[in-house]
Amino acid sequence: MRFSEELMAACQKGQIGEPQFIRLSYYTNKEELFDDMLEQVIHLLLVVKKAELQILSMKINQMARLLIGKFRDDSLLNCSIAQIDQAASPLLKVEIVGTQGMIQYDTSADNAFSGDYQLCLLQETLTVEEKKRIQALMKRFQLSENRVEE
Repeated sequence: MRFSEELMAACQKGQIGEPQFIRLSYYTNKEELFDDMLEQVIHLLLVVKKAELQILSMKINQMARLLIGKFRDDSLLNCSIAQIDQAASPLLKVEIVGTQGMIQYDTSADNAFSGDYQLCLLQETLTVEEKKRIQALMKRFQLSENRVEE
């Protein structure tokens, strides 16, 4: 089962209700392309939250990307993707706040919910349809590593 499916199953099992806020942080020391990481993060968001993105913007600096956005149902998202020298292994933190509870996952914590997903987030193989949908969203919201900030 893919990480996003495991996370969704955990959300449903935990009876947190409809996700209203999603925070995701991914830090790695690998030389990965930000656009590839961004595609995987957007895919995860779309699997967890079954709503259309209304607003999605990205703040860029040399080593990080910050995504902030809002879905049509007024739920919010905040995602940070960074390449940092200090990370010995990839660090993934996910928080999903629902109408009836919250689920949290942190690869650096001993009390993260069961499973070893440290490398799974960016190793999922997207279907052609998923990749096209995500690339269309990236184009719509002008999200790309090559975009120039003013």
